[in-house]
Amino acid sequence: MTVTLIGAGNLATQLGLALHERGIRVTQVYSRTEESAKTLAERIGADYTTNAADINDGADFYIYSLKDDALEDVISQTAAHDGIHLHTAGSVSMDIFRGKKKSYGVMYPMQTFSKSKKVDFRKIPVFVEGCDEETARRISGLAETLSDNVQPCDSAQRMTLHLGAVFCCNYSNYMCRIAEKLMADKGLDFKLMLPLLEETVEKLHHLTAKDAQTGPAARNDHSVMDKHIKALEAYPAYQKLYKEIAEGIITEEK
Repeated sequence: MTVTLIGAGNLATQLGLALHERGIRVTQVYSRTEESAKTLAERIGADYTTNAADINDGADFYIYSLKDDALEDVISQTAAHDGIHLHTAGSVSMDIFRGKKKSYGVMYPMQTFSKSKKVDFRKIPVFVEGCDEETARRISGLAETLSDNVQPCDSAQRMTLHLGAVFCCNYSNYMCRIAEKLMADKGLDFKLMLPLLEETVEKLHHLTAKDAQTGPAARNDHSVMDKHIKALEAYPAYQKLYKEIAEGIITEEK
């Protein structure tokens, strides 16, 4: 089994390393940025190119891990047509390949990725889709070499998964950034929040998010919320966000 990686960013880097560890040969890496392509290629023993037209034919899989708005152009520029072409995006339909490649699909690993932070792919749920039954079967086979949790998922379902992931991960991380800023301004270490965050996630293994909700908004405690809102007077954007989220929680609790 051979793979060409089209992209060398956060996900592509972790995916390339995981494939390499599983003994799956990545023959070529593409990135518009030579430094990124070369760095990843050297780590996994692959060739590299910065020209999509120079992506070689002959790989079993072509995995596109690119920004969503770059996908269509790079797919069109990629000269290789054989093999299975698949992307890793949460919010892009499989049909982006239609009329451009013969065999295509999606392999979406739902996780947050950074180049410098290794992940255990065995624990990551991977959602797959193929243009036909045989293609879906082969994509699942590839995914199963990486993950112990591989599931079929169509494009509409995957969009909802990605939307949920943005709320759970990206937006909650932004809330942490706000807390980090507020605490730093008062000389406090954000790491004091880590036990609280760990328990917040742990509870979700046993309770629904609604049942796990605590705090002044869940209690409809306006005395505490008014104090918080006053404390945020120097941060009008955070103050507005606090009010909107509190109102949302109060509405959901009714």
